[in-house]
Amino acid sequence: IGVTGVQTCALPIWNMIFDITETRYDFDEAGNAEQLMQQHYESLGYKVLNNNFAVVYSPQSTKHPAAQKIVSELFDSHRLEAMDFFGKSVFPGDGVREQNPGQPDLLIYKPDKSEVFFSEVKTSKDWLKPGQMLGISVLTAFLGCRIEIARVNGDPKSYRWVWPGLIPLHPEEVVQL
Repeated sequence: IGVTGVQTCALPIWNMIFDITETRYDFDEAGNAEQLMQQHYESLGYKVLNNNFAVVYSPQSTKHPAAQKIVSELFDSHRLEAMDFFGKSVFPGDGVREQNPGQPDLLIYKPDKSEVFFSEVKTSKDWLKPGQMLGISVLTAFLGCRIEIARVNGDPKSYRWVWPGLIPLHPEEVVQL
């Protein structure tokens, strides 16, 4: 569904089921888990944006225009516009509260842009919160992008959730977007 013009569609009844097991990373040195993961990916030849980009919420109002330029080069503009429209239409907040979608910590990509994925970094006592699960679901649905949950120096956890469970109130009606 594009947001550049009005299109008509009937919303289907659908669910997305997510099963995720975290990937375990053990580092000998101590430090900030996100920085350790960033250094790891950079050592493998990737470029990394660390929490200075906006994909799920308000990409136009970012304080990091250089990072946003990279985001716009990595993802199809129509998909980003559709995701932004969806987020503003469905979720009332700004993406920082539990009921709103959050975005993963790291955006990782090859310099030639042939590979792009996200990583949500967790320390030994941390876990995925509902807003993060929602954000991962939104990114997966709109961008079809791989999202890794990186467990740093701890036992990996598994998660299972269903999103969004959209059931139209009036299935016989057509929704204008």
